[in-house]
Amino acid sequence: MVAAINDGFASAPEVITVQENDFRMSAVLESEKRLGEDGEKTGSEAEIKVYQRRWLQLGLFFVYGASNNMHWIQFTIIGNLISKYYGVSPIAVDWTSTIFHVMYVALMLPASYVMDRVGLRWACLIGSLGISIGSWIKFFSASPDRFVVAFVGQTIVASAQVFVSTGPVRLSALWFGTNQVATATSIGCFGPLMGISTLFLIAPMIVRDHENIEDIGNDLTLLFLGMAILSTIVTVALFFFFQDEPRLPPSEARALQKANSEAETGQFWATLKRILSNKSFLMLWNSYGISGGVLDMISALVNPFLFGHFENWEKDAGWLGLIMWFTGSFASIIFGIILDKTKKFKALNIFIYAFTLVGEILFAVGLLMEIRWLVYVAITVLGVFGVTYGSIGFELAAESTYPEPENVTSGLLRVANQLYGAIMVVIAGVLLRTYGDVVAHGCVIIIVGVGLVLVLFVKTDLKRLNAKEHCHAKRNHVTGSKIVEPETVQTKL
Repeated sequence: MVAAINDGFASAPEVITVQENDFRMSAVLESEKRLGEDGEKTGSEAEIKVYQRRWLQLGLFFVYGASNNMHWIQFTIIGNLISKYYGVSPIAVDWTSTIFHVMYVALMLPASYVMDRVGLRWACLIGSLGISIGSWIKFFSASPDRFVVAFVGQTIVASAQVFVSTGPVRLSALWFGTNQVATATSIGCFGPLMGISTLFLIAPMIVRDHENIEDIGNDLTLLFLGMAILSTIVTVALFFFFQDEPRLPPSEARALQKANSEAETGQFWATLKRILSNKSFLMLWNSYGISGGVLDMISALVNPFLFGHFENWEKDAGWLGLIMWFTGSFASIIFGIILDKTKKFKALNIFIYAFTLVGEILFAVGLLMEIRWLVYVAITVLGVFGVTYGSIGFELAAESTYPEPENVTSGLLRVANQLYGAIMVVIAGVLLRTYGDVVAHGCVIIIVGVGLVLVLFVKTDLKRLNAKEHCHAKRNHVTGSKIVEPETVQTKL
């Protein structure tokens, strides 16, 4: 494995020092001895098996994620019609998407704790049930005097989404081998993105502007009903077909992680403390939040951004959202495959983030100069690179914090996304309405530039990829071998 990684990084060699206590190897080695007690394989190595069922697991999660994220921009994408039908202000409509950010920040830690205790299957079932309940509540809100009911349903869905966002990286680690884990994470993230892009397309097609308010209500009823039925079907499918994790681990990294988690049962808060003391993770946390926050801000404010610049801007708003999330969905899978093949985590992160900044600059220039084709090019660039950073960032975080549980690290990254998203929606919205386009876009460009600088300083420490080599080196040290130095293990990447 070390030789393969050396080949992949031959163009830019880097020496990474891993401190002796990074993985708490003593606990891992002690627990690893118990891996053979089930009769699978005795000795120092655990039996590894990759199951075909992993693709069914991934497919179910794909649909599950899509059914959730459709709700995020369900109201804002047709914000002018929602304001007209319910008689509420644009700010009230904006809060139907902002509530997703607020609830995630508030509930991520409890949800991660629950997932750590009950496992992936039951966490997904809890989330899917919440989505179904919220969807049916919204179905009964299709009346001009029931905006509060609609908002209650949206809040319940927003509360349930914390069990969706942390799932892709966890599922890929539980079911997929080392050479497919980044691809699986990208496909898992593809589901929620497809949900967003699909709704950008179908919501304006189903809910149209009518002079008669009741006709708008009929359109909304049809949209609410379709989403409620979909979420219910997904819940039933998860209950009967979705599993927690396979009997045997898919990789040695997962085997060692599982041994370590057994040695530290009930140490959730200690795990959280270790992750938050990781400086590289904290820089990644902020850069990830900025990148995701920009996309959330554009999605939530696409209508006011376009207002007054082009004729028929309402149609442009739907198409721009569809293009950004749809192209990003496929690009994330492609970059996931590239990452699995090359393992060049930092190079890809810098490359992707730099083009996210380019996309934001092009978006600002296209709107200010009112060049429609340039706006579409900019949105495509933001989709291909900005959306992709969401899944690639998950993998870099998992590598730099291994053997900590992926649901905790990805959950914390999503907190950054939601927190920055909520802040940037508010700030950009105020600046846009108060000072105009130039100030709003200028502020966003500066923030993305800061995120790029942070990415440059994120340390590429591929702990998960080198778990087996570190464990072997630790054994040599414990048994008195002179192969490694007593204080550190050095691996050239």
